Formats: sequence, C-alpha cells, structure tokens
Amino acid sequence: GTLAGETCESAGAKPESYACVNDHSVCVDSPIGRGYICKCNKGYQGNAYLRDGCKDVDECLDPQYCEGTCHNIIGGFICCPQKTKYDPQKMQCTPIKKNSLLTGVILGVGAGFVMLFLGLSGISLSYRWKRGIKQQQRRLYFQKNQGLLLEQLILSNENASDRTMIFSLEELEKATNNFDETRIVGHGGHGMVYKGILSDQRVVAIKRSKLVEEFEISQFINEVVILSRINHRNIV
Repeated sequence: GTLAGETCESAGAKPESYACVNDHSVCVDSPIGRGYICKCNKGYQGNAYLRDGCKDVDECLDPQYCEGTCHNIIGGFICCPQKTKYDPQKMQCTPIKKNSLLTGVILGVGAGFVMLFLGLSGISLSYRWKRGIKQQQRRLYFQKNQGLLLEQLILSNENASDRTMIFSLEELEKATNNFDETRIVGHGGHGMVYKGILSDQRVVAIKRSKLVEEFEISQFINEVVILSRINHRNIV
C-alpha cells in the first residue's frame, strides 16, 4: 500500500524508517497525495517491503516472451533468434559457426585416414624388410649347405633337370603340414621321410636332412642326385 506523509526523497533520507528495504525494489511517489509506494524491479515479483520479498521471474517459462531460444538471467532474460546461441561468458547471443564444426569433423576424419595410412605403410615396410632379411638368410644357408652344388649336379644331368624341382621351405612345410609327426613314413640314411601332398595334389615322399657335418651334407646331396635319376611318379 501507499505510505502517507513522505516522498521517496524524504523517506530515503531516513534509512531507519525507509520501507523499501529489498535490494531489488524501487520507490515510487504516490500519484494521489503525499506518500510513496515500494515495488519490485522489473524482472522480479513479490513483496518489496520485505528484505527477501522480491524474487527473480523466469520469463522463459512463458513462451510469449521469446520466439527463439530463451535464456533466463537474474532480473531478466535473453532471447536468442535462430542460427544463434547463448554465450554465458559474454552474456549475449552469438552466431552458430556450422562451418567450423564441419571443418573440424573433416579435419578429424582426414587426420584419422592419414594416421591409418602411415600405420599400414609402416607395417608393410616392416614386413617387407623382415621378409627380405629372411630370404637373404635362407639364400646364405642354401649356399652354405651346398645348395649351389646341388643345382649344378641336377642341371648337369639332362634327364634329372627335366624332372627334378627345388622346393622352398614354405612349400615343403605346407606339403607336410609343418613336418607333422603323423606324416612320418620312415627313416632314411640322412634324415626323416615324410608323406607330402603337393599343391597339384601329388603324393610324394619328402626327406628332411638332420645332419650338420659338411661331409655328410655332401653325401645327402649325392643321394638326392641319385634319386633324381630314378623315373618314379612319387619322386620329384
């Protein structure tokens, strides 16, 4: 109600009796006679004559206040139109940068593909390098174990060179299922004899040398050369 006998100016000079005690209230001189009225500030509602009587109004609860995106603030609200968003630090609406989000996604996906490509390239190079090292080692072992002599002896015999083949370790392992013990069919003078199945489904006997002495290696090679001269469907 109206407090008679005082104006806002005169009442404000007397803090001990001033009625508008709420921090969010305002004093208004009465339009009828001498007196004043205490009202809550805009954005607040309640009893302005009490210290905690004026409460913040959440305008965003009423759709008529904002047709965009509403953000309530103390004593008011901010209405952000379309294609904008509320920035709590600046306390204002800022444009939505869609391109920056799309650019970030594209850069992220692109970086992922680059990392994947580099990783696969590294794995491929490492595999090729290791494979090359293994091939060099096998070639050295082949030469050390009189492999070149075996090739020369086979080539020197016209009949043997037409029928005899030199297989790689991988081919022999595949044919014998990694030299499985169940494939053992006998014992030769210089090693174990395995049943082997070649890629063309031919069944053959494969002898695996177990000798390491150089003179015994020569004996093993001579045995291979002799076998290569025998015309038999299971000797390749």
